Amino acid sequence: MNELNSAHKATILVVDDTSANLELMKNLLQDDYQVITANGGAKALKIAASASPPDLILLDIMMPGMDGYEVCRRLKRDRNTMNIPVVFLTAKSDVEDEKKGLELGAIDYITKPINNAIVLARVKNLLALKLRSSRDEACARRDWLKASLESMVAQLEQKLPEEQSGMNDREKLLSACARLDELLASNDAEALEVLDANAELLEAAFPDYSRKIDNGIRLFDFKVALDALRAAIATSAIKEWKQKA
Repeated sequence: MNELNSAHKATILVVDDTSANLELMKNLLQDDYQVITANGGAKALKIAASASPPDLILLDIMMPGMDGYEVCRRLKRDRNTMNIPVVFLTAKSDVEDEKKGLELGAIDYITKPINNAIVLARVKNLLALKLRSSRDEACARRDWLKASLESMVAQLEQKLPEEQSGMNDREKLLSACARLDELLASNDAEALEVLDANAELLEAAFPDYSRKIDNGIRLFDFKVALDALRAAIATSAIKEWKQKA
């Protein structure tokens, strides 16, 4: 079992208009992964954009109505699905077909008839690559958030009355922003509790963004609130940089 499955099974969406092919891939993958199948492009797009998107998509090209190329094109055009790895699994073996698939954003291209061992190895490697990429992105985001917050807090402490500044306020603001970022990114309603507990401090730190953050959380539009929070942090850091320049 691959690394991504150490805590839970990764989810693979198999898209093919032929039921026999769907059954074949499900039997091949289901011991190590959670397998979801779709017999058409429209259904695949709906699953990919759901609240529980797949970790990897195995996509046939030759399908009626909407072919695999169009499915991939739409996946990569949508910000909610663009980062899901797509692997074409198809009988189209011409070099130009493969080139077109990769240019559309597919991460791999496997031709039928498949070799079971090769498919399993590629799926395992691609999921491991996605896990490493996700971890690197998470670390980079944490580092950016920490650096931006540290910079913003230093600026904020210069503006706050002396009796309000100090490590308690500093730590509280850093903790609140980091926790809100985490909760909003995962659509967790606990963000409302964190907001209520830190409303005054957030308003003082982000006068231009606090209302948007507040409204977004209270209306459960967490994406709007998260974008506003990150913009507030980034803008504060930029303002300090401009003042020093």
